[in-house]
Amino acid sequence: MKRLFIISFAISITLIFAECFAQFDRNSPNREANNFIFDFFAQPTNSPDSVEITVFYKIAYQALLFSQLETGFSTNYQLEATFRDANGIIRRRANVFDTIIVQTFEETRAISNFRFGFLSQTLPLSNYFVQIQLLDFRNQALHRATFQFSKDNQGSIKYIPLFASIGKENEYVSQVANGISFASPAFSIYLPINLPNVGELIRYEISKIDEKEAVNWGDFSPITGEIEPTNNFYLSFDLEDSGIAVSQNYIEAKNTFFILTDKPNTFVPGSYNLILKYGVRLDTFSFRVVWENMPKSLRDPQYMLRVMEYILTDDEIKRFRAFKRRQLPEILFEYWKRLDPTPNTPYNESMNEYFTRVDYASTAFRTSSQSDGALTDRGMIYILFGPPDDIRRFHQNNRLREQWTYRRLIKEYTFEQVSTGNFRLIQIKE
Repeated sequence: MKRLFIISFAISITLIFAECFAQFDRNSPNREANNFIFDFFAQPTNSPDSVEITVFYKIAYQALLFSQLETGFSTNYQLEATFRDANGIIRRRANVFDTIIVQTFEETRAISNFRFGFLSQTLPLSNYFVQIQLLDFRNQALHRATFQFSKDNQGSIKYIPLFASIGKENEYVSQVANGISFASPAFSIYLPINLPNVGELIRYEISKIDEKEAVNWGDFSPITGEIEPTNNFYLSFDLEDSGIAVSQNYIEAKNTFFILTDKPNTFVPGSYNLILKYGVRLDTFSFRVVWENMPKSLRDPQYMLRVMEYILTDDEIKRFRAFKRRQLPEILFEYWKRLDPTPNTPYNESMNEYFTRVDYASTAFRTSSQSDGALTDRGMIYILFGPPDDIRRFHQNNRLREQWTYRRLIKEYTFEQVSTGNFRLIQIKE
């Protein structure tokens, strides 16, 4: 009876209202971030004999070594970009020196904290091999990356697309390394092209690549259409608090761009092809749609189902158990659609939030006798309702007790430590 009451209350209160997901600790010790993300974009300039190459970077705080100050913590790093021609000769070197200062140690480890930026260089039009090196304050290399900018089989420069995400006020470079964030509500694609006939329409198609071993997160309908090229066009970039903003500019130059802008994000995680057809030419570009910081608990379909039992009825549990392992992710994804606060996009904030809580609980509430804290009573309450507004520990009847108060829900949960070291839910008070 107690379990059914908790399930009913959780579904009606916690999962339906998005504001209940707003307050919780996202810096789970059981989650991973991509510490280093580097990407580049090249575009023609107003001179026919030069090219501008822009390198974007995104560095996780947790990948850097901080020193303690009297009033906080600080670190320094250096980013070095080396541009070599086809003969291996260094044509340009560019550096970024930066200092990060934070107030608390927790900020240095938070997976959501990044330092992002960019550097641009204008070079003679040629083939280039770009090497990126990130150095810490001890001058030790933390990460290296390489890019190649070269001509295609027809002898023309083959540019690569720039992917942008739509924010509240601007477009921002989608810093997920040659791709789009699954969580972005809308996207744009910018691509310089060599178009023989300026007035010619460009036919395009975006299709998903079949990856047999990959998790199937649902169907994707190919995006197709025809579009006029944009001429005399140029992109500029500005560093803002929310990211690297993308600005559209028009200049007196013979630049031609393929542009898809502010398109609804209907992608599911996976690999895709962007195919362009103009005249007798066909160009194909591969990219990925990335679920950034995807909860670890979503990697195992059986485990997904196990921790969803907190919100499923007995009939639903029985029905889902009948599906094969490979079928489960898509089936469970469909289940979460009815709780999706943004049903027009495949990304489901409620689902992501639930399993992010699972990740946190798995580590935070484990004990010597229970290796998975998500399967404990405290883990269950945390997964359903998030962090309590107040936690109080006290002894009663020679037993350690823990009392969680949720003022917004007008609820109070009391746990008692038993002989195994686990905390058992013993009381629910309204």
